[in-house]
Amino acid sequence: MIHIFKRIGGKFSLLFFIFFSSLNSFAVEIFRFHGNIFGTTYNISVATDEELSKDTKASIIKQVNDKLKNLDTIYSTWNKDSELSKLNNYAADEWFSLSDELEKNLLESKKLSEFTDSAFDPTIGFLINTWGFGSNRNSVGNTLPNSEQVNFALGKIGFDNLEIEQGKIKKKYKEIYIDLSAIAKGASVDSISDLLSSLGYTNHLVEIGGEIRGKGNKMPELWTVAIENPIENQRSINNILRLSQDIAMATSGDYRNYKEVDNKRIMHIIDPRTGYVAEHKLASASVFAQNAMLADALATAFMVMGEEEAVDFAKKNNIAAYFIIRENADNLEFTSIYSPAAEHMFSN
Repeated sequence: MIHIFKRIGGKFSLLFFIFFSSLNSFAVEIFRFHGNIFGTTYNISVATDEELSKDTKASIIKQVNDKLKNLDTIYSTWNKDSELSKLNNYAADEWFSLSDELEKNLLESKKLSEFTDSAFDPTIGFLINTWGFGSNRNSVGNTLPNSEQVNFALGKIGFDNLEIEQGKIKKKYKEIYIDLSAIAKGASVDSISDLLSSLGYTNHLVEIGGEIRGKGNKMPELWTVAIENPIENQRSINNILRLSQDIAMATSGDYRNYKEVDNKRIMHIIDPRTGYVAEHKLASASVFAQNAMLADALATAFMVMGEEEAVDFAKKNNIAAYFIIRENADNLEFTSIYSPAAEHMFSN
């Protein structure tokens, strides 16, 4: 059974922002801090049953920031000295040594690519750059590739062109360019959540650029998040969700990253299966999963699939998801659909 809501107004925001309820909270302290990473922001809340000293708080912040900076040196495609950038610039048919973090991400990405029939495929980097949505965006401008360029780029993507063994990787073509932007934020959210748990703080909420993972609760309340109203230049709540313990969510959409070409809006969602911009009415897809990496990848895959394929895929695979579908060309009317697996989140 699919449930449908109508919503009239401006754009739905991609961003799930954190809403902190203060009612009946039994935690002695909820320690919150924030910062900047990956060209976006992060927000972290830690619920404790004891007051934290100034030194303890400073230590938590430092360890989180150190971890995030380390992850940035692995995943960034903008930093030429990052591990991923070095891999992307590496010669073909030569082994490249991988860190445990990057190897784990690539292996998981390969599984998710197979699971989604390549709707999710981070080896798409060369194709993304061909369309001018990658780190080369400023140099490409608003030009569009021709069919010859697209077909050439299609031949330089896919996990079939990579060989991954224990701790190392080999590219079939030098042009192969891996872009983990559709999974790195989610993976980083999981890493920070694991870090906080290892420090003994098992009740926390981690958000990086809109990707979220909640663990435990606020003792005894569940963590609460809100979906923004689709109104430009205004932040207001559209819907409120209480996250069950140990759940993550991520959102992907089509209207934050695009370019105008000949008075036509070209969105950044490129279909790895065709090589062309995905054209459909799906405005955004939100996924709820056991970890943020999975939610991040599936949200991206759903935006590639489009509304019909994505809804069917979510139903078939028991994935909790929330879809916002554009009903007309002026982007003022939307239909919101949640999958059966997400019914308990929206039934109230």
